[in-house]
Amino acid sequence: MKSNLREPIPDPMKQTKSPSEPQDDLRNKHLLVVNSGYRRKEFILKRIQELGCTIILLNKERNWAQKYVDSFILADTNNHSESLEAVKKYAEHSPIDGVITFWEDDVLLCAKIVDMLGLPGIPYRVARVARNKYLFRDFCKEAGLPTPQHRTISSQDDVDFVIEHFNFPVIAKPVYGSSSALVVKIEKKRDLQKIIQYISENISEKMESALMAGSQIFVEEYLDGQEVDIDMLVQNGKVKFHSITDNEPTDEPFFIEVGDSIPSSLLEESQQKLFEMASETLEKLGIQQGCIHFEAKWTKRGPFPIEVNLRMGGDYVHSLVKGCWGVDLVECAAKIALGLYIKPEKPTQPLQYLKGQCFLSDYSGVLVELDVDEELYKKQYFEQFYFLKEVGDPVLVPPEGYEYLGWVVVKGESPVVVQNNLEEALEYVRYTVAKYHPTSSVGKTIRKTPLSLASFAREQIKASATVERVKALKKEGLRVGVLCNIYTKETSQNPGEEEAEEDTTTSALQIKAALEKRGHSVQLFDMNQLLPTINRLAKRDVDIVFNACERINNSSLLKPHASAILDILNIPYTGSNPVARANSMDKIITKKILQYHGIPTPKFDYLFSIDDKINSELEYPLIVKPANTDDSIGITQKSVVTNERQLFAQVKEIITMFKRPVLVEEYITGSELDIGVIGNRGNIRVLPIERTLFDKVPNGKWGIYSYDDKWGKTDIHKYFTVESPARIPKKRMQLASEIAIDVFNALGCHDYARVEMRMDEDGNIYVIELNAHPTLEEGSYFGRVGKKLDLSFSDILQEIIEAAAERYANKPPFYHLQGNIEVPVDIIPPPVKEVQKAPVRSL
Repeated sequence: MKSNLREPIPDPMKQTKSPSEPQDDLRNKHLLVVNSGYRRKEFILKRIQELGCTIILLNKERNWAQKYVDSFILADTNNHSESLEAVKKYAEHSPIDGVITFWEDDVLLCAKIVDMLGLPGIPYRVARVARNKYLFRDFCKEAGLPTPQHRTISSQDDVDFVIEHFNFPVIAKPVYGSSSALVVKIEKKRDLQKIIQYISENISEKMESALMAGSQIFVEEYLDGQEVDIDMLVQNGKVKFHSITDNEPTDEPFFIEVGDSIPSSLLEESQQKLFEMASETLEKLGIQQGCIHFEAKWTKRGPFPIEVNLRMGGDYVHSLVKGCWGVDLVECAAKIALGLYIKPEKPTQPLQYLKGQCFLSDYSGVLVELDVDEELYKKQYFEQFYFLKEVGDPVLVPPEGYEYLGWVVVKGESPVVVQNNLEEALEYVRYTVAKYHPTSSVGKTIRKTPLSLASFAREQIKASATVERVKALKKEGLRVGVLCNIYTKETSQNPGEEEAEEDTTTSALQIKAALEKRGHSVQLFDMNQLLPTINRLAKRDVDIVFNACERINNSSLLKPHASAILDILNIPYTGSNPVARANSMDKIITKKILQYHGIPTPKFDYLFSIDDKINSELEYPLIVKPANTDDSIGITQKSVVTNERQLFAQVKEIITMFKRPVLVEEYITGSELDIGVIGNRGNIRVLPIERTLFDKVPNGKWGIYSYDDKWGKTDIHKYFTVESPARIPKKRMQLASEIAIDVFNALGCHDYARVEMRMDEDGNIYVIELNAHPTLEEGSYFGRVGKKLDLSFSDILQEIIEAAAERYANKPPFYHLQGNIEVPVDIIPPPVKEVQKAPVRSL
């Protein structure tokens, strides 16, 4: 799903004139547009181009607007002197017939250009008053227009005055700004001071670009009533057209836009009084020309002006007005700016009823899922859809920010019908925002290039943590034991799994060789010789064990106990503790942990016997797996099922043949992502992502790694395309990295792991599983991506050892068994100069 604007395709049989046919009175006109604004304003430039205008764009740089622009004037629009000088030089040799802006930030600059070139529009002296909310309040008071009590806040005396003389609730807001950023309702007098402080600390263009104009704050008494927008076209001092739109109630105390309805449901008498008030306000301000977006409230005391925006309303306002009344605000605004006479014809009855609804989040976070059913665009009631965010984008809502995610606009022949249509339309849009949380890594990593490491840094570092942590182990010359499984053809114990056994042996030998190259003294500890190995470990004076054990007593189910044995012997080791290894091995437990933490994963169910029931809401195709095997054991092409008969057959095979529980989850079509993690909380690195594409797989085959595929027993893998690094959008890459860290931490992993994910055709990412002790070989994932980073295989192993060493440093005994948590600085024991080792009895 693309996030650009979606509108219905025009019906050529219903058009009396092609929208792309230039109009004679606009064909030879040169219109200066100040600032292109966001990409969602693209429809404006497109429409002006269709009208036949020559477009001159005053902009800081050339951007997406190039295909609509005939000439650029390059200047920083935040620097008025620079921009005015650039426009003046351009006008000396090229015509400019009018100037306009659709961007709140540049209303004042546009007014200065009007004055400098003598063009139709709003002069600066008027724009200055309207743009400054406090000056506008003063103007209304002096002009005898209704206005609430108000006061700027420049000192504590001003705060005290408001507390003493104002009726609460009140509204605190920046003098400049737009989109209701930092506008807060205050119910209690005791809260005024802290809200003022909150606004003061957050006023910046980072919060809202229009705030760049100034940082002053003012307070006014709250007006209770129906808020409306009055969109007006004014030419030669006469209001040629107006339209009133009802605003949906906002979720106070903040004022993020929720939605709008047109035409207004207010009584005709109330609407007339609102229009008369707005007209009087514009007349007394001295506004002679322009497209005005007037915000007002209808209260028990009558109409009150709120703000006067000297430009067309943003987002879907153009769509609402055109759909309801057939009036094109872009065309009319352009003509007014060019001094061309307009005569918009407003029908006596609305052409149709329209409602716009904004997509909101209840909390700040990161968009992790977006799914829009294409059926929405085929509906007769569909008018417009726009999603501002892409998967991986941050979403900041009050108090962190003032964002909404997008909107949808629908139409209908009556208020009831349009409301029903809106409720149905919302069912076609599904999105998920992962909530920011101190223990979550979503939204906290920065990945500069596909080959760079994503570094996770704490947001807060305790001031007292200034002493460098003492490493318990040296970086080189260590005595390293490799806990492993060594197989030969004669000692193979699992028929049909010889390839996995051989791979385990190869890994151990390569780890030993690589570490020896770095100057470490390395010995193998073969867990296939269990009791002798335990005795050797108990007697051997090793500094650290590299835990690469895959089986104990010929069972992979026991491999978590390898970590437990090392803990009992009090030997430091690499990798995760027994609990983390056990949980990550059990796919059912893993899924439940992911689900608990809100980490995206395919919908699933599980069975312990053939008689267990499957959740009927799961959608085919499904994939059926043994719940606690590794190396793709038990996975075949038949594992993906498309009906109940196939499902039952696979469940029966796993339970009867493998004697294992069964995991059933929805099969995610798309590509597979492998993401490696090295480090521990507070110092985590995410390695480059590898992606496997299955788009060339023959019909009748599924894009999965079965056991036979993984170990080269079939030729289907030749249809797989592996991208290393993955060529995916930067935001998806960053989101996948952040999710990988969250999975690593949620499962309590240490030192290193590999997370397997699926990315569907819409870019949604789902975690499949985590391998807490993935294969470490030169040809494995870690070896391959290491080369991309100019890291040798031994470099990767060394990083893992150093991560383990730091994890053990300055920690209480067995602290790592408590999961992925941090030790408060004040309880870290002081470094011990020498540790006396207790004698260990041989078993």
